[in-house]
Amino acid sequence: MDIFIPAFLNIVDPSTLIFMTVGVGAGLMAGSIPGFTIAMAIVLTLPFTFSMPPAQGLATMISVLVGGLSGGLMSGILTGIPGTPSSVATTFDGFPMARNGEPGLALGIGVWSSFCGGIISAVLLVLFAPQLAAVGLEFQPWDFFMLVMFALTVTASLAGSHLIKGLIAGAAGLLIRTVGEDDAVGVGRFDFGSDYLLTGFDFIAVLIGLFAFSQLLSDLRNPASARKALSDQKQIFVKIEHRRAILILIKNWVVVIRSALIGMFTGILPGAGGSIANILAYDQTKKAVKDDSKFGKGDPRGIIAPEASNNAVEGGALTPLMALGIPGDISAAVMLGALLGFGIQPGPRLYMTNPEIFWSIIMSMYIGMVILLILNLPLIPYIARILAVPK
Repeated sequence: MDIFIPAFLNIVDPSTLIFMTVGVGAGLMAGSIPGFTIAMAIVLTLPFTFSMPPAQGLATMISVLVGGLSGGLMSGILTGIPGTPSSVATTFDGFPMARNGEPGLALGIGVWSSFCGGIISAVLLVLFAPQLAAVGLEFQPWDFFMLVMFALTVTASLAGSHLIKGLIAGAAGLLIRTVGEDDAVGVGRFDFGSDYLLTGFDFIAVLIGLFAFSQLLSDLRNPASARKALSDQKQIFVKIEHRRAILILIKNWVVVIRSALIGMFTGILPGAGGSIANILAYDQTKKAVKDDSKFGKGDPRGIIAPEASNNAVEGGALTPLMALGIPGDISAAVMLGALLGFGIQPGPRLYMTNPEIFWSIIMSMYIGMVILLILNLPLIPYIARILAVPK
């Protein structure tokens, strides 16, 4: 308690809360822009934290992280283009629900699922940081190989009845990934003597090409349809249906907890991150239900699962960072650089040497989630006006 109170006072300081509010807003904006990753937003924030006290600087970066994780669902649900790789699976059911005339419900489910996933992740981070970090260390090369093979089986599951198309898409993805310099031996593959191909294909560029360009072609094939707005409604006023969204989450509480645990576990594994967690949670939810015929057509569970999991990822990624000094993903790696820049060595001794920093990070996640929820209430109706823009 002697450490908890000073750490709490550091975070609830008015100047810190102002920086956190700005950080959450910046994260929301960055996450909603396709191609602008959360890691890029945190990297851009890092120089501004050098003149701050350690607790305040880390809280600001955590708030950008929290906002970015939820920002991706905005563009994914409203336009069908995921703002971040961790929101890819959200578009599968979020976009159809928005086009079916329920964008307010889809956004409400997404926001509350993100909030629940983040809170569950923060609670588990407090309770099981040392134990969960040890799990990630147990993974050997063969374990990572089997994890990749398991991830490839998700492709077949997501394909549903179109198994051949799913396998072809998976093979095409593997082929795209083999282009460029091999990370292990440094040998160029399929570069055909081009320096551009030697660097490989950027994941964000591929993401935008697959989702944004395909959606664009679908919308523009009919000139009359292309001049219509994204929504069939004449006036775009989205009222977030919080009560209905919360009732849906309560009804599907098993999906929320299971997806948060999947996100937490995936975050612990070095190099995994939200881009894998949201697909994996969506796939497991689809497998667990008796009738999956509504998935891909606007099923609420198809929004709950990826959003609860991708917000729980960062709690998992921060677990090995603070307990062992090993970042779980790119965002946690940037946080590692920030800690070292402040002269703080993460690892087992962090609890003893800088306990106030540990508790400050935990509380900044909690408070960041609350700020995110408060900001989303007035901002989402304005963000939803993007539906009035002609295709």
